[in-house]
Amino acid sequence: MTDSTPTVSQQALSGSFYYAVLRWLNRIASVLSSVILARLLAPEDFGLVALATTTIALLQSFTELGFGAGVIQLSDCDRHDYDVAWTYGHLLRGFILFIAMILAAPWVAQFYREPQLTAIIRALAFGQLFLGTTNVGAYALLVKELDFRKDFYFSLSGKLAYLIVVIPLAFLWRNAWALVAGALAERVVRMVFSYYVHPFRPRLNFDPQRARRLLAFGGWLLGVQFAKTARGIVDRATLGRLLGASELGYYQAGARFGGEVPSEVKTVVSKVMFPVYSLMQHDRQRLANSFRQVLSLVLFLSLPASIGLLLTADYFVMLVLDPKWQPAIPIIHILVLAGCLQVVTGTGVPLYRGTGNPKLELIVHLLPLIVTTVLIIPLTTRFGPTGTAYAVLLGNCSFLPLWWGFTRRITGLSSQNLISTMLPPAIATLLMAGAVLAVRRATSGVISWAAFTISVLVGVGSYAICVWFAWRVLRLDSLNRLFDQLQPYWRRLIRLRLPRISRETNVERS
Repeated sequence: MTDSTPTVSQQALSGSFYYAVLRWLNRIASVLSSVILARLLAPEDFGLVALATTTIALLQSFTELGFGAGVIQLSDCDRHDYDVAWTYGHLLRGFILFIAMILAAPWVAQFYREPQLTAIIRALAFGQLFLGTTNVGAYALLVKELDFRKDFYFSLSGKLAYLIVVIPLAFLWRNAWALVAGALAERVVRMVFSYYVHPFRPRLNFDPQRARRLLAFGGWLLGVQFAKTARGIVDRATLGRLLGASELGYYQAGARFGGEVPSEVKTVVSKVMFPVYSLMQHDRQRLANSFRQVLSLVLFLSLPASIGLLLTADYFVMLVLDPKWQPAIPIIHILVLAGCLQVVTGTGVPLYRGTGNPKLELIVHLLPLIVTTVLIIPLTTRFGPTGTAYAVLLGNCSFLPLWWGFTRRITGLSSQNLISTMLPPAIATLLMAGAVLAVRRATSGVISWAAFTISVLVGVGSYAICVWFAWRVLRLDSLNRLFDQLQPYWRRLIRLRLPRISRETNVERS
């Protein structure tokens, strides 16, 4: 390897940096659109679509066999393996999901006592046909090749289509069908763009031996996907059944904004680090060093943003959204904390999967699911949507001790190593929180744009000062390494362009 050849760590850092920046630009646009939709549509509209997507997610979990993860983790795959993954994991799966949703729609509507759900679910079922014909190269090969810039453009294409369709229709229709039309537009555009963003062209291949080979790793992910999906929908399904679509709409808003920052950080980490850890799985020292750097970066990004939102949620809801969403404020408070815990434990997911330990990933989702399921009905019955949020928070707390033990066992890191990595961002966040609380005290908690703006500026400024002090004065080792490696990429951001596609790839040559 020459000096000019990028190492795996450099590829990972470059990929994560670009992917994170581009996703956050995408997320800002998404939040702005959510604010517009929250002002145009009623909580019941969001609740109805949430019930429909909950049903779809459950059906998808039963058919997720992990073919995509299998081709990423296995190092000796050729184009026949990718064809098999597309045939079974995309085409057949999409058709089966389409039929299942058409047949299940009336029963689901009857279960939730919402007659409109039948038509909504059947309309969304057509999205599964477009998902089934999407190019596997855009889903798996871009990740395997660590080409996260193209992967972002693939994701962005669908999001832009959603925004272009949903906002005008929300102005015209003022009901849940605007959200349905936006979701279908996103599926169609992602399917078309997937054949532009990667030159791989899938073909039918029903080879059972290759399918069994991929399932040897990916098959474990069937249980993982089911537990993960059930964990993500048990709150919405229970709340929708017990209290109806309107109350679910408030919870959906709380989950949307309260879990925004943690969800984005977790998505970036999982997407980037899974293939990287797969390449490092036989080098424990490199694995440990990479994990510490990832954990430090995750906490420096997610903790201040999450705690800042927790301290200013009432300003955000009353001023930015609409006073009609006021019941979502306590839900945001609770789910922000739940999201922070999920981000911390979520750093273990790509580590477990990349080192060939999908059983541990199953436990990551299964234990919180069990705890949440046990607590959710009594807490929801007693406290409403706030009780549902408390059940999710307690479920996320349950895995933290196991995450600590599993991480130490795989990486060889000591408790002191982990604490020293987590302590600086935690202290900086606490100092920021103190500054924001002082502003709130000085303004007597008055809800106004002036108080909101001052709180945000003081929070951002105080946190930036803390990070600068740790970097320049205390010369914190993890920050020094991080900023030194990130410096070249800041200068390249202005050169981000839509990627050109070469005529030939490694997959095609094989």
